[in-house]
Amino acid sequence: MLAKLSEKKKAIQLRSLGYSLNEIATSLKISKASASIWLRDVYLSERAKKIISKKRERARVKSAETRHA
Repeated sequence: MLAKLSEKKKAIQLRSLGYSLNEIATSLKISKASASIWLRDVYLSERAKKIISKKRERARVKSAETRHA
């Protein structure tokens, strides 16, 4: 049980740094569903929101480039 608690604390810390749910799940070797449940009530700072938004935009651009290549 303590292992899960430490994973949850680490997930919260990563989320506050702007990590996406996928990045957190992969990093901690947990399911995306667990990450989502653990983090659904975590407040995101404006800084973290901007980091996540930039990552989404980069992924969108990369996807568009791949489709048109």
